[in-house]
Amino acid sequence: MKLITAMVFTYVCLSFGCVTDDPTPLPEEAEAAQEVLTFCSSHDACPVGTYCDVGGVCSGFVIGPNPGPVCGNDHQCSPYGLRCTNTSPNLGTYGSCVSPSCSAQYSLAYVPAGGTTFFNVSSNAPSGSFSRLYGTRDNRQDAFGDIFQLTSGSFPILNSPGLAGSYMRYVDMYAPNGQFWCETATTTTYFAP
Repeated sequence: MKLITAMVFTYVCLSFGCVTDDPTPLPEEAEAAQEVLTFCSSHDACPVGTYCDVGGVCSGFVIGPNPGPVCGNDHQCSPYGLRCTNTSPNLGTYGSCVSPSCSAQYSLAYVPAGGTTFFNVSSNAPSGSFSRLYGTRDNRQDAFGDIFQLTSGSFPILNSPGLAGSYMRYVDMYAPNGQFWCETATTTTYFAP
């Protein structure tokens, strides 16, 4: 592995090219990396912007600002204040460094008796992630972190007899390995009697 500093960018150079936040490394910098190898036994052994492949070599590629540096785990994204979309410890798996985001919102603030609202959830959580639902009904907690598999999509709720009241909800998202991903802002709705 070789570190090359050019202007304000530092390139992590491997056998096949340089990895950096700069989308356009100079050809000389990429060529200088052709004779360099870094061996690894886990993602943690590799520099930021790379992952440990199945052959035990730190791998990566030249990247631009979006979707972000390739990564094997969160450790490699933390210098950027980001999270890795890869949650597998297996060699040869990788993801991108991203800023976690998630949201939850009722489609209606007022739901008449017999009406339907949708609880809409969206996130950039990795595939296989799960969520936990929290909230209150008439200012008393009634959702205590129940598993709520939806991390993106819509969940219809019919205002049927016995549901009248004011509801507040938020969702915590977790990666497939159980690590916290993000928390939504609260959303409210009122079910009319």
